[in-house]
Amino acid sequence: MPIKTKWLVEGRVILSVYTGDVTKPEYIDANNVMNRLLNQGQFPVHVIIDHDDAESVPTNITETLTLLTWLAHDNLGWHLISRPRAEVKFTSAVVSQANDNRYREFPDRIHALEFLEEIDDSLKGHLLED
Repeated sequence: MPIKTKWLVEGRVILSVYTGDVTKPEYIDANNVMNRLLNQGQFPVHVIIDHDDAESVPTNITETLTLLTWLAHDNLGWHLISRPRAEVKFTSAVVSQANDNRYREFPDRIHALEFLEEIDDSLKGHLLED
């Protein structure tokens, strides 16, 4: 499966890694997993989407708004993306704005983790090795 989603920090930080060519049915499956995890988590649950190995993802804005319901979840904290392609940057920015998400892009996952440790004191020492 080109999308693997798991807890990075149980109940607080979700990591979703995209690889290869991500299809619409895979988006739907990943959305269900993401909603399940967000339901289990404690606000704020931050989400990191890692695009480092993604070749392509659906970028239709209307479909993305419809398919990715987790972006409107009440437990969602920050929505962070590492290494998004240009078309993903645009789609993510529009969809995040439509959902009133706290959203940022980073050149890699390490920078996203550093950001979370800076803005959320409860995560200090849980994301990065010294």
